[in-house]
Amino acid sequence: MRQPRPSRFWVAFFPRFYRMIRVVEPLLRRWLCRHLLGDTVELTVVGRHSGRPRHTSRSAC
Repeated sequence: MRQPRPSRFWVAFFPRFYRMIRVVEPLLRRWLCRHLLGDTVELTVVGRHSGRPRHTSRSAC
């Protein structure tokens, strides 16, 4: 049975959308930290099997 293919629109949209998010995210995070998220903390959990730290976000406010 043949698998359905995604439309060309979505194939073109998602890479551009995620590229835009990667550019805008640091600016948006900085603004949110200053104006809305001043009292938040970053949670770091050590992986049970690997022992590597896992972060809830890339950078804290």
